[in-house]
Amino acid sequence: MEQESKMSILIKGFFSRITNIISSPENEWSVIKSENPNKTSLFVYTFIMSLIPFLSLYIKYAIIGDVGYPEGNPIEGLTLGGYSFFSSIILVYILAWFLDFRAPAFEAEKNFTRSLQLVVYSFTPYWLAGVIYIFGIQLTSVIHLISLYSIYMIYLGLPKLKDAKSTKTVGYIINIAIAMFALRFLLAYLSQYIRLYID
Repeated sequence: MEQESKMSILIKGFFSRITNIISSPENEWSVIKSENPNKTSLFVYTFIMSLIPFLSLYIKYAIIGDVGYPEGNPIEGLTLGGYSFFSSIILVYILAWFLDFRAPAFEAEKNFTRSLQLVVYSFTPYWLAGVIYIFGIQLTSVIHLISLYSIYMIYLGLPKLKDAKSTKTVGYIINIAIAMFALRFLLAYLSQYIRLYID
């Protein structure tokens, strides 16, 4: 009974975090700031959220089907979904490392776990937008457009989690945005080769 209660609290907290970080990020960053950052819980959050685009891609290409595969191709679904899943996790950790690496240059606090918090929770709209993959990988650009909100969320979180000065925040966020889109472009480019290999 007690175990079930703990589980229900964890689940409720998980969905509350998603709702609050999307609807009122500035307030939620203050809440996150008061928490002790935990790398394990951040990885679990990343793992679970990365399953959204993975499952969407699998359903689309393995079950629903696409041009050339009207009945679905399980190998294509698993490959594209798996690539999205692992590349998403890799992107989060590389970006968190970059954010932390550049912190001293913008007079911000160098703390990798705080950087990881900032990136992980800011990626929430990007992962939720992964549902769009059910309509095909051709809509990746729409997902990237929606993920611009992630940049805004990081911008709001920099002063709270990284103690970034207001005079340095714009330069800092420009650096982060360039790194994010460069990494996403590279990963999207590689995914095209993977799909050609499958075909």
